[in-house]
Amino acid sequence: GLLAIYRSTLEHVDEDQALELLLKAAAIERDQLGRPDDAVGTFEQALAQDADNEVALRALVDLHTTLGNAEALVGALRRLAEVTLDFEERFDLLKLVAQVQEQQLEDPIAAVETWTLVLEDRETDTDALDNLERLHESRSDWEALVELLEVRIRVQPEDGSALNLRIGDLYRDRLEQVEDAIARYEDVLSYEPSNGDALARLEALYGAQENWEQLVEVYERSFDAAANDDDRVKLCE
Repeated sequence: GLLAIYRSTLEHVDEDQALELLLKAAAIERDQLGRPDDAVGTFEQALAQDADNEVALRALVDLHTTLGNAEALVGALRRLAEVTLDFEERFDLLKLVAQVQEQQLEDPIAAVETWTLVLEDRETDTDALDNLERLHESRSDWEALVELLEVRIRVQPEDGSALNLRIGDLYRDRLEQVEDAIARYEDVLSYEPSNGDALARLEALYGAQENWEQLVEVYERSFDAAANDDDRVKLCE
């Protein structure tokens, strides 16, 4: 048949012609003969001729998806992400790699590495930020979570107070770095002097340290920040 003719001709033609014949042969195996595994092998042969061939790479992505070859799918997606000239597609492909790594290969460490690649190229990518935050938390990687929240502060400055409070809580509760926690709460108060959450956290920490001088100062700041006389009376009780 036509497939046999293509294969018998390969050794008699130049590289460009061989590439064309291999792509045609792989398409026949896939579409007409229903032999997806053979088609994978032939498309790989085509890539041996031209490692950046998008036709072969896209075909392999589809075939590996259909066949459930998760590891091979990750390889094909990565290679396609390297050669595509479509900047947005590159991000989409890397995101798909991360999803396959986590959900099918059950490899959260690899998924973190891939999401980090996305974030390095686009710091504002909410998919990368959200997934890295979730993965760091699920793996109890508190230092990495702090670093990620620092990125969020840069790209979401309107949430700076809440994010700094959260970083302070991580230092206090997870990393046992009380002085760093205090510095974060003080940072919140530097641009939001009446933040009750930061004041309450500082009150608790200075009290636990028996740092009476700083505790008195926090009480005074809370008094000054009180919204009304009733609140001030409560602070004095």
